[in-house]
Amino acid sequence: MKTLKNSRTLSFLYILMAYGTAFAAAWLTWRFLPETSSLLTRAFLADLAAASAIYIFSLISDNSSCYDAYWSAAPPVIFSVWIMAAQNAAGVTVRPILILAVTWLWGLRLTANWALSWPGLNHEDWRFVSLRGSTGRLYWPVSFLGLHIFPTVLVFLSMIPAYFAITAGPVSLNIMDFIASGAALGAIAMEWISDFQLSRHRESAEKDKPVSRGLWKFSRHPNYFGEILFWFSLYFFALAAAPGKYWTGFAPVIMLCQFAFVSIPMMEKRQLERKKGYGEIRGKVSILVPLPRKRWFNRPL
Repeated sequence: MKTLKNSRTLSFLYILMAYGTAFAAAWLTWRFLPETSSLLTRAFLADLAAASAIYIFSLISDNSSCYDAYWSAAPPVIFSVWIMAAQNAAGVTVRPILILAVTWLWGLRLTANWALSWPGLNHEDWRFVSLRGSTGRLYWPVSFLGLHIFPTVLVFLSMIPAYFAITAGPVSLNIMDFIASGAALGAIAMEWISDFQLSRHRESAEKDKPVSRGLWKFSRHPNYFGEILFWFSLYFFALAAAPGKYWTGFAPVIMLCQFAFVSIPMMEKRQLERKKGYGEIRGKVSILVPLPRKRWFNRPL
């Protein structure tokens, strides 16, 4: 295992094996569930089976970061399955293709960003390391529920608006589709640009200071804003296809809450501890939504 962890190539092969096993677990779950079950139920149980399979590989390697790429890998595959099922039922219209296209673009970009920056199994996400220290012997049960199952459920709930948009049937494109497409592409672009700027900053001589150029000049977390916007774009597609499903707005809201009350506060605390001058940045730069600099942005989230 030490040789595996010290080799980036072997680490990637291990991850590929983990995700291949996860795909097989999901397929078998989908295959053997009754066809009378709803598409949502079958997809959800298959999703949980895949996440559980990855957990086994996390446990074997003693590294919960085996799950890191699942966030961006699952939605494009699940949407593809839903579209194939919808095609068998009533044919595919342009909207599902639009949803699938932007989701694959989002997923491939996010997964590529992970792959390019991931050093291998000798590295574990700092949040997981912190959780490991605070939970002790309970870490692996907590990892299963909190780091594998919980985010899987969170992302699945956030995909529900897309499910209704995909299965709504032949509803003509309307203005909401253009808003949704623009929001999705804008979100992907914002994530890509902010991640690129952050990567360049980490390689610069000022890496010990907070990044404050480009999009980071207007938001302390522009990558998170882009991620949240992407999930709202799926809700906009649902409004375009099935306005009666307005209640699915809970989906992007729970994703917003995840970032607002968990991810961003954790990152803010880490930045204050590690980056000189971050307290001053907090007084000038918007915490999430990109806005011109103002002194009154130093309010806690």
